[in-house]
Amino acid sequence: MTGTVPEVNVLKQVKTKWRDTRMMKHRLLTIGAALVSIAVIAGCGEKAADKTAEKVDPVKSISTEPVTLKATSSGISIDENYLNTMKDLIKKHHPNITLDFIQPGKSNELTDMIAAGNTPDLVFTHTGMIVPLQANGILYDLNPLVKQHKVDLNRFDKPYLDDVYMTSTKGELFALPLYSKYHALYYNKSLFDKFGAPYPKDGMTMNETVELAKRVSRVEGATTYRGLNTGSNIIWIAQPLSLFTVDGEKPIVNTDGWRKMFDFGKTIYSIPGNSWTSVSPRTQFLKEQTLSMFLFQNLLDELSTPTQEGLNWDVVQYPSFPENPNVYPSSSTDVVMITSTSKYKEQALQVLNVLTSDEIQLMRSRQGVITVLSNPEIKKAFGTEIKFAEGKNLPGILKSKPALSPPISAYRQAAEGIVRRKFEDYLNNVADVNSILRMAEEEINKLIATEKSK
Repeated sequence: MTGTVPEVNVLKQVKTKWRDTRMMKHRLLTIGAALVSIAVIAGCGEKAADKTAEKVDPVKSISTEPVTLKATSSGISIDENYLNTMKDLIKKHHPNITLDFIQPGKSNELTDMIAAGNTPDLVFTHTGMIVPLQANGILYDLNPLVKQHKVDLNRFDKPYLDDVYMTSTKGELFALPLYSKYHALYYNKSLFDKFGAPYPKDGMTMNETVELAKRVSRVEGATTYRGLNTGSNIIWIAQPLSLFTVDGEKPIVNTDGWRKMFDFGKTIYSIPGNSWTSVSPRTQFLKEQTLSMFLFQNLLDELSTPTQEGLNWDVVQYPSFPENPNVYPSSSTDVVMITSTSKYKEQALQVLNVLTSDEIQLMRSRQGVITVLSNPEIKKAFGTEIKFAEGKNLPGILKSKPALSPPISAYRQAAEGIVRRKFEDYLNNVADVNSILRMAEEEINKLIATEKSK
């Protein structure tokens, strides 16, 4: 194998029937959602002017009695600054609502709260957690509330709303998008200067990135300078080519697409000086400053201290495959859910309306968080208030869009863990690529059978 990026026909080979069906289904779902009326009503009611006119239910007035909504997070963290901003804006628009956010911790995770009969009204999580939460019986379809209170779903960027719809099987809307993670190429300018190599730039292909990594990978004395780390092992760089690990209860890893991707990944970590290591790439990039290029998600909130300590960094657009240009890995959209057990679903919807308002989305965009709204002014404001990032190429991040989300499966996370381990086995020459992928398929099947028997 040459180790180059798969040729154009690979994408056609891996676009299986499930993907086409799923895309069509969710296009239809999104179109249906877009037909919902365009007004957000938060805490105010209207009476029908003429009961004999059109058969449209009047908007029900939401109680303004004082209420405390319990909330927690699962799979994502909510920092204190964001939490305080949420609470302030909720009080500003709905003085009767108090948000009681319970930070998860030992014996205080979401599952613990559910088991104790203390299920919160709101759960902050990401789309990858929605399907696993089905087993807890707390998912609630927002469609009736959205329709009744005329929430405008057209305000959301389609890929992020689709990301939520893809967690359902009957068109349910189990959450609203809040923010999106993004992927980008971060690089250490000092290392490129040291080795006399040109800086990365927007619009590079994966092959070009690998070639550049060869120029900044080497061992000097006791120090190993690595040129490129792909982030989450092999999983992320495969997603733009719609290479996923499991579809429902079926492994989809023993394919020609995955064989070529494993070979491509091995090419990266076979570059002299760029061998695979168990040392965290975050440590290599942010602290040791021995990693030249790092393909990763949101890293801006971790760069403040390293910048003060002398890290000379910048960022460019995530490199892409020619078959699918300007696409980075799946977005892992952060969402907020109303639970099925909540007694205050309408007040909880008012909170959702505040959290997805232009007001708070603009504030967060300025702080370097990707908005899920289609408003171009909010997008343009991305990162403008990050002082330590002044002069950095933050607009380059926005030149790509997220890949299609992985298919629905309660076994996705475990299956991805198996593929990561098998990729490391392949790097260590445990077996040939065909055997490695066959073993991955067998392990995923065994995992699913074991989980189903419980």
